[in-house]
Amino acid sequence: MWRLLDQLADLERRASALYGRFGRLYERSPLVASFWQEMASEEQLHALIVAAAREVFPSSAPAPDGEWQQKLASVDQLLSTAESKAAVGLALEDAFAIAEQVEASELNAMTELIIHHAGSRFSRLGPLVGQAGVDRHRDKVLEARRRFCETGG
Repeated sequence: MWRLLDQLADLERRASALYGRFGRLYERSPLVASFWQEMASEEQLHALIVAAAREVFPSSAPAPDGEWQQKLASVDQLLSTAESKAAVGLALEDAFAIAEQVEASELNAMTELIIHHAGSRFSRLGPLVGQAGVDRHRDKVLEARRRFCETGG
């Protein structure tokens, strides 16, 4: 279980770094940059919550049922491709397209499952779990895309 948590937390950190990179790419548009930095912070929170799930699960606990390694590998590939594209710069519309893919991937579903599986057994992080916003991330990206790409905002 801890191996799964470590791998998932690492993917969440990579998503955070990707969104942070987007924020730096569009720093000349403060509202756009702020949106990406907020997304980066939320992904970092997801990573923290997943990593902290060790307090709930013993290291020998079995992972929940599912094709975890296949899903993790799929998200890893998606992030690797996105990281490569972001390294050379991209249009804002392309950044949003990548974010939509990340948010529609198994990453959020896996994180949400871990959070649900851990339930209220988190001690000090309990209040943060409710604020994680995993289930709202894709909608947030879609709304920002409409705001910043369709209206030129």
